[in-house]
Amino acid sequence: MIFEVVLDVFSGRPNPTWNLDGKLAEELVRRLRNLHLAGHQKPLTPPDLGYRGLRVTQRAAGQKEPWQAPYEIYGGFVKHGDAVYLDESRSLERWVLATGGPGVEPGLRKQILRETGH
Repeated sequence: MIFEVVLDVFSGRPNPTWNLDGKLAEELVRRLRNLHLAGHQKPLTPPDLGYRGLRVTQRAAGQKEPWQAPYEIYGGFVKHGDAVYLDESRSLERWVLATGGPGVEPGLRKQILRETGH
């Protein structure tokens, strides 16, 4: 299984994009399974400009079309279809960002980490 990650941050140029597979994909699945439903808490709405979160889409190897709705990670919440989960410490959000490696400019990574409270 492969997950495509899009860092939704730019308006006038392509957003950083990378893939998670192998051990990173397994770790992502483990982390997603440990999330709890948000209940009545409503997810934050990302701003119109700047950092708007991470979009993670599962794909089959060699396929361009996603298997399912993307996971939208932002502000301590993870939306997946109609379900909303809590990522209260934003640890999943920071972990996914860290998997971007050199594909995410260091200054941009630092700015987003500040926004996520780290």
